[in-house]
Amino acid sequence: MAVKDPTAVERANLLNMAKLSIKGLIESALSFGRTLDSDYPPLQQFFVVMEHCLKHGLKVRKSFLSYNKTIWGPLELVEKLYPEAEEIAASVRDLPGLKTPLGRARAWLRLALMQKKMADYLRCLIIQRDLLSEFYEYHALMMEEEGAVIVGLLVGLNVIDANLCVKGEDLDSQVGVIDFSVYLKSDDDIGGKERNIQIAAILDQKNYVEELNRQLNSTVSSLHARVDSLEKSNTKLIEELAIAKNNIIKLQEENHQLRSENTLILMKTQHHLEATKVDVEAELQTYKHSRQGLDEMYNEARRQLREESQLRQDMENELVVQVSMKHEIELAMKLLEKDIHEKQDTLIGLRQQLDEVKAINMEMYQKLQVSEDAMKEKNEIIGRLEDKTNQINATMKQLEQRLQQAEKAQMDAEAEDEKLKQEYVNKSESLQKEFSQKEKQLLQLETDLKIEKEWRQTLEDDLQKEKETVSHLKTETQEIINLKKEFLKLQEKNKQLRRICQDQEAALQELASKLSESKLKIEDIKEANKALQGQVWLKDKEATHCKLCEKEFSLSKRKDLDEDLHQKIAMEMSLSETAFIRKLYPGDDFTKSSCFGLRWFTPANEVPLCGHATLAAAAVLFHIQKNKNPVLTFVTLSGELRSRQVEDHIVLDLPLYLTYPQVLQEVEELIKAAVGDMIVQDLRYSPDTKKLLVRLSDAYERSVLEELQVSAQRFLSAERTGKVKGLILTLKGNSSGKHKGHDFYSRYFAPWYGVLEDPVTGSAHAVLGSYWSEQLGKKEMLAFQCSRRGGELKISLRNDGRVDIAGRVAIVLKGNLTF
Repeated sequence: MAVKDPTAVERANLLNMAKLSIKGLIESALSFGRTLDSDYPPLQQFFVVMEHCLKHGLKVRKSFLSYNKTIWGPLELVEKLYPEAEEIAASVRDLPGLKTPLGRARAWLRLALMQKKMADYLRCLIIQRDLLSEFYEYHALMMEEEGAVIVGLLVGLNVIDANLCVKGEDLDSQVGVIDFSVYLKSDDDIGGKERNIQIAAILDQKNYVEELNRQLNSTVSSLHARVDSLEKSNTKLIEELAIAKNNIIKLQEENHQLRSENTLILMKTQHHLEATKVDVEAELQTYKHSRQGLDEMYNEARRQLREESQLRQDMENELVVQVSMKHEIELAMKLLEKDIHEKQDTLIGLRQQLDEVKAINMEMYQKLQVSEDAMKEKNEIIGRLEDKTNQINATMKQLEQRLQQAEKAQMDAEAEDEKLKQEYVNKSESLQKEFSQKEKQLLQLETDLKIEKEWRQTLEDDLQKEKETVSHLKTETQEIINLKKEFLKLQEKNKQLRRICQDQEAALQELASKLSESKLKIEDIKEANKALQGQVWLKDKEATHCKLCEKEFSLSKRKDLDEDLHQKIAMEMSLSETAFIRKLYPGDDFTKSSCFGLRWFTPANEVPLCGHATLAAAAVLFHIQKNKNPVLTFVTLSGELRSRQVEDHIVLDLPLYLTYPQVLQEVEELIKAAVGDMIVQDLRYSPDTKKLLVRLSDAYERSVLEELQVSAQRFLSAERTGKVKGLILTLKGNSSGKHKGHDFYSRYFAPWYGVLEDPVTGSAHAVLGSYWSEQLGKKEMLAFQCSRRGGELKISLRNDGRVDIAGRVAIVLKGNLTF
């Protein structure tokens, strides 16, 4: 039998596993309504199979600290080849819970499946196989035809709507083991239950053994590294201990010598004292009749006794010092042992730092590639500068040649001058000899002499001109050197200006794209406003037909409240907004119908939009009336608003309102009344909602916004433009600290509508969503409104110019109104 290539067998097995996994997912999606959640086992197995397919033939990349083998490298390459993949790559990097490249790769696969772009992204990689050769071996699955087949199979997954939560999963520590029992089940083999149980048991044992071997290998490698480090540190500590012992032995010897010297000195002192006593007795006998001699003898003895006692005290002090040194040496030994234990703890900390340095190494490698491209451009610029330098050097050589020629001409002139001097001397001697004979020739010789003098003068003038020319050439040479230095400085400035220009061009391109998007959104809003012009709630007596379907209304059948009673009930409730749900047609039912009318009233007047009251209206229909429709539609002054239930949240579909820069001078008194002397970082205005957005400085914490004392009643007198009907105070969220996790915070005030401060405001977050999405570069955000009854909101911007705002609800009170 022919021997099969093991790598080919591995590729075929992985291809078959991918086929089975994708087939099972498509069948499950068709049977479960095309929507799969993250906790669905076949979906989890699909990600495990894809992870094994991407890991096949992956090269081990060696860094300066360790060996690295991860699939995040080739997946990160997709964003360079496919610009639409930049969004999920940035989202994966921003996830706070991911610490390993493998976890980021798993999150990337889940987001790609949710976007239905996994086949397109992997197809870009397979087309660029010359780039993939940096990450994979030549026999890897992604480098062969099996990879293209798997990419083709992935196109079928576009029929699936994956509902995944990447943020809540622990993707770093998951173990990617394929559960073969999922794919070994057969509908025909109904009677073979015992055989299925045996196969499942064998597969469980196989998976357990593989996982055990993997953990043992990682444990052995870590233990080897730990043993090596401990051996190195142990040898260093042994050497330091030996040095410390030698120092202790030396100090003990010195202590022994000092003690022996101390005993000798004491003995000498005692002998000296005895001799002194004898001398004193002799002197007493000698000078017993002389008082003066007696006093001198007594003083001398007393002085000697004082000196001897001082010497003895010094020796005792020296002994005490030696004893204290011994205690210090013993204390140093104890500190040395404590230092050994601390170094062991430091080794543990260094291992953790090693993992962090590995991640930094990957980022440094990417930066190295960018720097290499920049280095190529710099080399080209240096080549052009070298050509210009060569031209300048050639010019300087020509100037040097001209200088040499001038010096040569000067030397020739001096030689000619010397020659003329010699000829003049000869002629003068001949003239002196022949003076008497040749008087007539004297005049001619004098004239010749004058001519020679004039010629010499011209030569000296020419020589002076040549010297001036040489000095001028020297100054020109110095100027050329200075110009060269200035040229280098200008070249450096040119590089800096080019960098600034490139950054500004990129910023302008990004600004142009955002402006184009904003312009398109403004056009859409204008068209929507044109379509909605004239759509206001008519009074009940005037409303006879529906403008959408032209059906006739019946006021008696609908039993609606009249206009004034709406406002009186809202005033009695004394809440920020009171919502009124109304049937659109006589045959509508609050339990079965899916479309209703909705109006909002503050204690003062009617408002065009309120997200909090809409959430409450949806909660009453879903939880009290037990409405079974998945989506409820409300016809309002702001158009059609939809709401749906997602787990324990209710999601509202609201319009997204853009904001524009606001001049400070127009609303300066209003801002001063709201925040006093606090620093304002940005100021925006939403003309559609007449809301003013005030962003406080990022230096402030959330507690500053919560503790801010605001007298909303003063806003009525401070706002004189007449265009502000709501004030939003907002602050950027913190990534760390007590309240981390929220993207931004806010408070909302609307005394113009009789609402001093609203607890949680959906319409204000329809404005905040567009602003913070632009500032943070995110479409999914978590917000918190910092009122006394504050609440949390999940915000998701959609591509159709609307926003989904989700929040929890709690029914706290039920009752009946009596008229």
